[in-house]
Formats: sequence, structure tokens, C-alpha cells
Amino acid sequence: MILDLAKMPDGALLHADVCVIGAGATGIALALEFVGSRTTVLLLEAGGLRQETESQQLFASQVAGLPHAGVHGGRIRAFGGTTTVWGGQSARFAELDFLPRPWVPDSGWPISGRELSAYYDRAEAVMNVRGNASYQSLCREFGIAPPAFDSKVLDVDCSQWSTRPNFARAYRRLLQSAPNVTVLLHANVVELVPFASGKSVERVEFRTLQGVRGSARAHSYTVCCGGLESSRLLLSSNRFDQSGLGNHHDVVGRFFQEHLHINLGRLIPRDVRTVHDMFEGFFVNGCKQAPKLVLTSETQQREQCLSAHGEVIFEQPADSSVAALKTVVKAFRGQAAWPGPNVLVRAIRSPVEMTRLAYRYRLQGRSASPSSSPIRLGAQVETAPDPDSRVTLGEVKDVLGMRQLKLNWRIGELERRTLTTLLNVISDQFQRIGIGEVSRRSELSERLTSDGWRDLIHDSAHHMGTARMADDPKRGVVDRDCRVHGLDNLYIGGLAVFPTSGRSSPTLTAIALSIRIADQIKAELQSRARILA
Repeated sequence: MILDLAKMPDGALLHADVCVIGAGATGIALALEFVGSRTTVLLLEAGGLRQETESQQLFASQVAGLPHAGVHGGRIRAFGGTTTVWGGQSARFAELDFLPRPWVPDSGWPISGRELSAYYDRAEAVMNVRGNASYQSLCREFGIAPPAFDSKVLDVDCSQWSTRPNFARAYRRLLQSAPNVTVLLHANVVELVPFASGKSVERVEFRTLQGVRGSARAHSYTVCCGGLESSRLLLSSNRFDQSGLGNHHDVVGRFFQEHLHINLGRLIPRDVRTVHDMFEGFFVNGCKQAPKLVLTSETQQREQCLSAHGEVIFEQPADSSVAALKTVVKAFRGQAAWPGPNVLVRAIRSPVEMTRLAYRYRLQGRSASPSSSPIRLGAQVETAPDPDSRVTLGEVKDVLGMRQLKLNWRIGELERRTLTTLLNVISDQFQRIGIGEVSRRSELSERLTSDGWRDLIHDSAHHMGTARMADDPKRGVVDRDCRVHGLDNLYIGGLAVFPTSGRSSPTLTAIALSIRIADQIKAELQSRARILA
């Protein structure tokens, strides 16, 4: 069922076997693991069923390091979290992403990619993506000749786009009807209160913006508030220890990571149709597979750089017929408001072109862009874990009395070298096999050697690493099971636990880890039941 704290009496005390804080992708995925069981679940959501201005204002933060748009614009305080506004792109991390890399300080996960394989399968079912087809197999299936890149230098992989990316829409009815799950809206968690022993959490306290207070007691607690809010909550829970929960070694909030986005320049193709065939998306059972130009493991090791990929982007001007048609389709699906008459007119003003694009999409199963679309290269780049790139608490307090977070985001030489390597590898391979040239290569190469190269990049609102996973409590906040070191019933879910960030969109991996947490909790509850029997 779904309840609202704002409509409950002040001081309500709730009980559950499992308490999950945050009803975004990872929190919902974790709660789904218990639907239909005898385990009672309390899923606390700080916002309402949809975005509210007052709730969003609680994300107000201070930015002390590099500019970071996602600290405000990339977070949603509502049921479903950021899944209510994203496209649903997902990809598995590569095996190298989990390994220690001598050239990347503080790299290496305490678990392997193989250990996550079965959880990736389950996470893809939650994400509503269909399989993990290789680019080469897609080219064979669709009758496309793949680019003949040097396979030791540059590879092509595909990300998948969910057919039901909005978890609020996809799972609201299921969670509402589940007799063992309670979703509590407007429950802004302000503190995790441990027992006096400091070895486990006793209760969680929350309140509405209007002052209605509540608390909950559970066997286990999992914080799924995102990389920024999760660390903020741990640091704010300082009733018995001024450093906060799980922060005996001053690691909470450190190692903040992002994915860098950069425009590598315009692609001038030798043959436009060939570029469209090679790099436009494929649709398999309704699920879009989007090609990515990936630096191979060999390239990363040889060039001593981070993980990165490029993407061929077919731009569609805002006033184009295709852009107008997409707006109409989104409105028809309920994903956007109905546009005005001018947009409808634009959507049908080029019937010949629209017929061709409809044929390509509906019958050929490919993404459809006008042949006249400008083509550019974009990129997404991993950032290195840096203990001085961190989240701390500022002095300003919000209306709930919590100190605002302060973000000091830093990047350095590894990121610059990776961008340079990616630009050079893609440009050289495109020229070598005759695809085309990158128009800004010389200019961009020059900029990447200057002190102002950081001005070229922007963040992607992927907040990772602030409660990182490590076997050694001096190097991480949670252990290999995502349990906070020193606390036997507190877990952290989501991007916060990533030791390194890889190049891929991170939500699929975060969901896989949250399902893994659910399995761990199930085993604990079963063990407890046997002892009490």
C-alpha cells in the first residue's frame, strides 16, 4: 500500500522487517525482491508521487570544486526518483572495471564481474531490457557490414534502452497492491539512530516539510538515496559520533566520481548512408541497442588511461519534423504534455521524408534520422577515484534542520589523458578505414593540452563512490556485501558504493547490487527464523 506521512498523526512509529530509504531505481528494485513474501517492507520516499517544488528545494547544495549541474538538476525527490525523467539506458560493466589497475590509484572492487553476472540477469529483467546482444551479432542480423576497426585498439559495444524506464509507472500498481509492502511518501529521513553500543541501527527518524514526525524500527536498513544524499545522511547521523555513521576512518563522502561528457567535434562522413547504417540504433523486440565506440582493455593498459567510449550522434534540430514527431509520440504515450498546433504542423510538413523514416523504423528496426542531420561525436569518460573529490556538510541548514551538502568535485591528469587518447583513437580509426574525419580534432587537441581543458566537459548526474565498497574499513565505507563496516544491519545501495565508475551508464550495476543486498537480507532473516524456531 501507499501511505502519506503528511496525513498521519504526529509521532507515528512503524515496524517492518526491512526498511528501505529512497524509492528510486535501487530502492524500488530492492523492495520488489520481497513482494509476495512474508517479509514486511517499509519503503520511505522523501517526496510525493510526482515532483514538488518544495521537496526539490531540499537538494540545495554548495559547490566548492568544479561546476556541477547535476547536484541540483540531476536529482528528483519523488516516487521513482530520476527514473521519472531519464531514458533508461543501461550497460554492464566490463571485467576490467572491477580489477585493480596499477595506473589508476585506489582502483579495484572486492567482488568480480563474474560474481555479478547472475544479478545482472535479474537487474535487466527489472530494467525491462532484452538480453545483451553484441554489436557484431546485431550487424549480422540486420545485414550490416561492421566497421573494420583494429580490434586491439577500438571496439564497438551496445547499451540498451529500457522499454519501461519510469519505475513509478512500471511498479507503482504492484507495490500498492502488495500486502507486505508499505510505501510512505513525504518521509524525509533526517537521522539513522544507532543503539548505544554503536554496532547496529535502532531506528530511523523522518519528518514532513510541515513538521509531522515519524520513526521506524526494522531488522535491517538499506539507504538508497543516491551518491550525494546517502553520504549526507551518514554524515548527519552524528548523535553519538560527531564524524557520523560508518565514518571512523573519514571515508564517508570521499572518492566522489562522475562521468565526464564532452563534444569531440563534428563528423564529416565520406558516405552518409554508411555512417547511419553502422551507428544508428538497432531495435530488438522493441528494445533499442545503441552502438558505442569503446577503448579496448589493451588500449587502456598501453596508454595508461581510464575507461571511455564515444558515440556517433545524429542531431535533430528542435524545429525539425522528426523532433516534432517525437514530441507528439511522447505526448501520445503520456510522457509529455500535448504540444501546440505548430508542433503538429511541423510533424507532417515533410511527408516523403517522414515516410522514409517510418519505413526505416517500423520495417527495418533501426533508429531513424534525416539524411541531412548534422553528425557529431560525443563521449563519456570514467573519472578516477580521488579521496579529495568529496562531499562534506556545509554550515547552511535546510528547513528540516539538516546541514546542506558541500561538493568539491575534482578531476586531473588521468581524465585529460583519457580524453586525448579517445579523440586520437577514434579519429585515427575513422580515417584509416575511410569513415570520415572529425572536424575539430586539431582545435580540441590543442585545448586538451592547456590548463582550461576542464571547461570543455560537463557532468552527467551520475553520483558515485561516496560510500565505496572495500574489504578494508580504512579504504571503504561498506564491505563486499554493501554492509556498512561496524554496523551489522545497515546497508548502502546504489551508486554510492562503486569503488570505480567505469564508462557505462551505472544504474544497471546499481540495481544488480541492490538485488544482491536483498538476497543477503533474505538469508539473514531465514537464519534468524531458524534460531527463533
